Amino acid sequence: MLQESNRVEFKSILNDKMEKEIVAFLNNREGGVLYIGLDDDGHPLINKDLDATQLKIADRIKNNILPSTMGLFDIVTEIIENVPVIKIIVSSGLEKPYYIRSQGMSPSGCFARIGTSTQPMTTAMIDDLYAKRIHTTLRNILSPRQDLSFSQLKIYYQERGFELNQSFANSLELYTPDGKYNYIAYLLADENGVSNVGLVEQLGSGMSRILKAYHKDIFEISEHFIKVVFPIPDVQGKHIIDNGDISGNINGDINGDINGDAEKVFKLLYQKRDITAKEMGAVLGFSTRKISRIMKELKDKGKIRRIGSNKTGYWKINE
Repeated sequence: MLQESNRVEFKSILNDKMEKEIVAFLNNREGGVLYIGLDDDGHPLINKDLDATQLKIADRIKNNILPSTMGLFDIVTEIIENVPVIKIIVSSGLEKPYYIRSQGMSPSGCFARIGTSTQPMTTAMIDDLYAKRIHTTLRNILSPRQDLSFSQLKIYYQERGFELNQSFANSLELYTPDGKYNYIAYLLADENGVSNVGLVEQLGSGMSRILKAYHKDIFEISEHFIKVVFPIPDVQGKHIIDNGDISGNINGDINGDINGDAEKVFKLLYQKRDITAKEMGAVLGFSTRKISRIMKELKDKGKIRRIGSNKTGYWKINE
């Protein structure tokens, strides 16, 4: 008899938890199988409308999960104890972490299979998988220039007590599989350029050019990794680095009836009136859904109001 495991899950009916299970299998190293129409003991339940249910499943997987799941799942019918049940076969995805579109790339949207249960991923797990995804992608993209130099990179390693030897480019995986400089090398090189890839869209990609715009503290350099955290500029050109750097003489505006997460959002709005929900989520580590809920709370309390359209407007702090 079939049993649930880290690769097999039973659902008696199609419910709103299906996406969570599919995401967990996509993020699983070996993929998995989700049965719709089996009880907890593996016994089948009769579904009178298999075809319609399969269409709903396919539509939800394609539209409710990101990155694209095309080619990563199959939906078939399997006969168990003379009763047809739906079997969803899910392959391990290549663009982890996969997540529920409405929840974003957050613990509420990313899931992993742990034993026979599906659990939310931690922020650290999500960051690790995303870093590996970006690294793998950029590693295989050919640098637009091959005449690259890395004097600034070597200086920063030396300042932190590390020496880059002659084989550093190979050790840091700065080559494509065919031995040419890849896009990671291009981003770290002294030469200036403009990146149009993912999170660094329209950002100066040369090391020296980055240092003209940002303080060197944005670099965290270890023996094997370089992490760069770009701050979000406010309207005056100042930088919001993290929650602890959000400041301002706004106690009079809060009036004691906003606290916790709402206070953090309010302070961000005070500094940058045209900040987007996505930007606030990136700074505070909140999902866009949580940001929207807090914004509604602030509006209902009369603390803020929207001036202009969603695209070109801004938030006004009610004095």
